[in-house]
Amino acid sequence: HDEIRIVPAEKFFTGVKKTCLAYDEIATHIVIPPLEEDECAAYIKFATRKAMDLAIVGVAAAVVFTVLQAFILVGAITGAAKEAQMQTVDLSRISVLAMGVLFIVLGNIMPKTRPNSVVGLRLSWSQYNDNTWRRANLFGGIALIIAGILTLFTGALIQNSLIALLIMMGWLLIAVIASVIYARKVYLEEKAAEKA
Repeated sequence: HDEIRIVPAEKFFTGVKKTCLAYDEIATHIVIPPLEEDECAAYIKFATRKAMDLAIVGVAAAVVFTVLQAFILVGAITGAAKEAQMQTVDLSRISVLAMGVLFIVLGNIMPKTRPNSVVGLRLSWSQYNDNTWRRANLFGGIALIIAGILTLFTGALIQNSLIALLIMMGWLLIAVIASVIYARKVYLEEKAAEKA
């Protein structure tokens, strides 16, 4: 039949490997509606320059989660359409990849921040003066970018999502520890230079 039918996502799946599609129907597309009145997205503003305020972190998070949602829906519908084989979407693995992208975005933001009370490597050592802030956040940003790249490789290469998640947390922990140690080193150098 030539009838077009629109089915809400929550009613599309009726059970394990079962959809509401009849034997002669096929899903042709997915419509992702705009946010409803009672829904919202929040953004943290970050100014890279005085004349240009960008909601970089909020936009990055919104894009990551929108892509995640779309991937889940497309993967689920594709799997349902290929009834010969069950196809699953590994959310943990996708989350690891999304976190890798988020680490890279945040790592690019960190070196550009000025001393503040919200964003950056905020330790008493890194906030000692402008030089310690700049150097500690530059190092922290580079460490976070490296952790993000390693996380992307981990998510792409490691099939077991739990192991990939644990390795991702390891990369992040190494980046944080290295950044804290470096911030302390810079602080001690600045203190010594002031005494000399």
